[in-house]
Amino acid sequence: MSQRINNRASGPADGRLQAASVAVARPRLHVRIEESIRSLSPNDRRVANRLLSSYPSPAWETVEEVAGDIGVSKTAVVRFATRLGYEGFSELQREIQEDVAQLVASPLRLMAQRADLGGGELVTRMNAQAHTNLDTTQRRLSEETLRGLALRIADCKGRVYVIGARKSSGLAAYAQHLLDTVMPRVQLIRTDGAFPNQLLDIGRADVLLAITARRYARVTIEAIRIARENGAHVAVVTDSIGAPATAHADSMLVAASDGISLFDSAVSVVFVVEALVTMIVESRRAAVTERLRRSESLLRLLAVHEGSISR
Repeated sequence: MSQRINNRASGPADGRLQAASVAVARPRLHVRIEESIRSLSPNDRRVANRLLSSYPSPAWETVEEVAGDIGVSKTAVVRFATRLGYEGFSELQREIQEDVAQLVASPLRLMAQRADLGGGELVTRMNAQAHTNLDTTQRRLSEETLRGLALRIADCKGRVYVIGARKSSGLAAYAQHLLDTVMPRVQLIRTDGAFPNQLLDIGRADVLLAITARRYARVTIEAIRIARENGAHVAVVTDSIGAPATAHADSMLVAASDGISLFDSAVSVVFVVEALVTMIVESRRAAVTERLRRSESLLRLLAVHEGSISR
């Protein structure tokens, strides 16, 4: 992703820093940089851009490697870390490692961590958490980014591919169903035995919409890499700015997914998908109306729905 921090200290942060503002489970490094952006020197901004653009790789790199890649001194990198409130670069690295470990936490670990999350009735707590996730997602979701992706998908001259694996597979199927209802040439990529061949023809005219949430499926990341290498536009719906897929995305939408037990919540992911498709409908209302009219005729002909009478 070619996103960078704005060098104008008095203005808002842009690029990847702006993208971080839509995340919920944001890595702490991103938050610290966002809070300190107005006071960072030009050298600091270069270091920040390097750490953000290659996140989470800096967790396992040396100061010398980071400094050499940017073209600054080791002292400049260490000074940047201390200005963010770390005791040194090694503490910054430990924090990244902790955040990455949390990103890939297993359901067993989440259940143990969330064992004492408040009291009260289960349904009441789940309802409260779902509302919190939705409010957070809505507050941080950029309508400009949403509209841009909607237009990109609506104007796609090739095919729109949708992929999601493991617990994201149902979400991907739902997204494909909604998109297929309102526009042509939408294909769900299955991650079973037919999977490899489904990527053979993806290219520059296409869009890949990948839905990926913790724990992140390797097959989805590999599909994203293949799509990028073939020139397709890659859009990611995920649950954290630090998710592995974001490093390979052209567009991303991030949904809050905090849960109260072993399962993260998917409510906000569904909200984001529905918002995206609704934006597509609003941008192409005449074409969608005509497609729905032809679809209804076909559904009646085949008596697909309960109560339908075929001709």
